[in-house]
Amino acid sequence: MTDINKAFDKAYEDWKKDAPNWETMPKMKTPEDEEFEMISRRQEELIKKADSLSEELRNRVIEEVAQEIEKFKGFGEDTIASFTVYIRGMKR
Repeated sequence: MTDINKAFDKAYEDWKKDAPNWETMPKMKTPEDEEFEMISRRQEELIKKADSLSEELRNRVIEEVAQEIEKFKGFGEDTIASFTVYIRGMKR
């Protein structure tokens, strides 16, 4: 190793000791960053709400199907009851 390389390595090691730790320094946020975070949070809230509404609608449709099957006349009561129990079990 040449003297120049040794000097460079020593200077680099000294710099590393005094250099700031970039990973632990607080990040500066721009107004755009803050706006993006707000939009992301709102999007997550809307997705959760949509999932909830979707699940509610699904359960209503399943109940409606079960009620219609209960009106069938071509099967015995036990068969119809089994169908409706199975269908209602599909609710979330």
